[in-house]
Amino acid sequence: LIRLKEFVQSSLDFAWTSESSRVRPSEEFSSLNPIDRIVEKAKTDQDPYLCMIEACSGCGKSLTAVDFFVRNADVSIYFLFNPSQRVDTVQDIYEPVEQITRLINKAIECDLSMLAKSHAGSQGTAPLDALEVDFATDGRKLHLLGVLAFLWSEETTWAPVSVKDAQNWKKRRWVLVDEVIPPQQEDTCIFSVTAKIVLLRRVLINSKINCILLGTNTMVMNLGMVSQSSQHLRNKVRRIYCFTHRSLPPYILPSDASEEVMNKVFGKAQVPKLLDHVNPWTCSLFLRELGRVLENSKPHMLIQSVSRTLWQLITAAKPSLRKESIYCMFQIAAREPVSQLHISQGFALLNVWGNYPPPRNSEEATVLLDLEDRKPALKGTFLSELTSRFASAVLDPITTVACAGGGMPFSHASALEVLQKIHLDQRIGQESLSRDAWKRDGNLLESFGAVVVMISSWSPPQDLLKNFAFHCGMKDERKVDDILASVANKESFVEMLTSCMCNLVPVRESEYEHSLSAVLGSYVRNKDMKGRDGTFSGPASKWRGGAKFKNRSAESPLQSKSSEYITSLLSHNLDVNIFMVAEMSFDIEGYMSSMYDGTEWLVLHLENKGKQKWTASTFRRPTNKRKKGEADSVDERMVEKILRKRVLIVVEIGMQTMPFCGQQC
Repeated sequence: LIRLKEFVQSSLDFAWTSESSRVRPSEEFSSLNPIDRIVEKAKTDQDPYLCMIEACSGCGKSLTAVDFFVRNADVSIYFLFNPSQRVDTVQDIYEPVEQITRLINKAIECDLSMLAKSHAGSQGTAPLDALEVDFATDGRKLHLLGVLAFLWSEETTWAPVSVKDAQNWKKRRWVLVDEVIPPQQEDTCIFSVTAKIVLLRRVLINSKINCILLGTNTMVMNLGMVSQSSQHLRNKVRRIYCFTHRSLPPYILPSDASEEVMNKVFGKAQVPKLLDHVNPWTCSLFLRELGRVLENSKPHMLIQSVSRTLWQLITAAKPSLRKESIYCMFQIAAREPVSQLHISQGFALLNVWGNYPPPRNSEEATVLLDLEDRKPALKGTFLSELTSRFASAVLDPITTVACAGGGMPFSHASALEVLQKIHLDQRIGQESLSRDAWKRDGNLLESFGAVVVMISSWSPPQDLLKNFAFHCGMKDERKVDDILASVANKESFVEMLTSCMCNLVPVRESEYEHSLSAVLGSYVRNKDMKGRDGTFSGPASKWRGGAKFKNRSAESPLQSKSSEYITSLLSHNLDVNIFMVAEMSFDIEGYMSSMYDGTEWLVLHLENKGKQKWTASTFRRPTNKRKKGEADSVDERMVEKILRKRVLIVVEIGMQTMPFCGQQC
């Protein structure tokens, strides 16, 4: 208990001082703990409660459970479920309960072995039906209850105890079980993880012991399978509550200095709303890392500078974080429903309320399951049909900053390699994560191109083009300055590129001018309704960009239409223009030489053949100013007056590049 208390305080009070006018964060957290509310509610109910705390990593599930346990050790116990198979290693909080965890899990295994031996068939293959025992009347003694009796001082040894004896214990207690992570595929063997979940819940509920299960994706992956698995359990369970992420305490700023940092980066008016939505873990890491960077940096450069470090910290602590889930976060169809797996293997949230979630830490955010049918439902949706969704980057920018990885969020893999794996997994019928990314692509090249543009925009400014090429499957290690070395007065083009293509996140069209525009850019999918596939702009940038992505068509060769597509894109008078295509064959130099008067063009060309490196060319088309009285046919006299600079980026991804070859426009 002492070590757990120290962990809670170090997690919440690390920057608090006694001189501060703030309430101690750990005390404020305890006052907001939703477990206290459900415990109070249960005191007036004779039936035992079964609860789930359902949220992705970093939402504060474990901290909530441990905070309750250290304040109520006489009526509760906290341990880990199936510790040998837990997915995340982020929690130092687990170490103080390691011995209790091993003891209780060993007791569960002993009880499973006993039930298997009493069931017809061999011990190793006894099915889940071996648990079809009415523990309330059966009379057999169980090791799990014996261990709990010893830990709660109901008995002086941990000899097995029957359910009937446990029902007569002096107090109604609570068992808090963390990291209840079920298998992705159903397994009904007696020694499976599923069997352990069934036994644990059945024994506790029949013993009138309240149970709270915590985990990423606990409910949606297994509750429908095991909650109604026994008639004996159905008769006992009348209350099943789901604590969603909205029911957990929001992130509590640890100090006045932390508040000043948040105000500086995001603006004072935006901070309360952000604290209501941010992932507490990623926000805590974010604030700690910001203290290591220069204070005089601009806010949008501050968050970009910590993106890579945050990604490294999070991926080291959360090995379950999948590349496919990060890819989905930046897809053009972002914030649409996705598989439940993105909760445990990404940072998605349970999709229960759509765009209208209840207030943070409110009673409405703890939902009572509907048990009228044999299939439990949450807010009218069967558990097996529940989905998840990613929080908007405008509401939780910090998780987006972390997952952007400083322009390299897939370890050593490129966006192209991740997409190729997604399509390979889809062809062989593997898992939901790849299916989500695959089915939400729409125009495949458009979706891929948008991901590349957004992810590359989080690179250090001088690495923008290097990472852009890398994610397209090509290699050019040069800095932006080196690529533009032959360009006269390149500084203005460098500023335009790195400002317009900076900190881009996927937003809906209605959110383009969002409240965090000082630190976050925007990328909007236009669906070609504005003559382009995407529009983007960096934070507080005076420049705007547009993108068009065209794969080859089965009806007509794309090469012959490329000039038409580029003309259409450039006609919208945007500053940075991106055209990604499988391959084109027309003369880009001849085309640019005929462009509009009064413009200096920088053309960056990357093609998947030859050296696969960027080429930079400039085209200056001066304004034609004839003196009064000169014939129209006389055009030798030209007054060079460059009014504007613009950029065209042309990327030829390759006709044979998978998975684009054979795709439609």
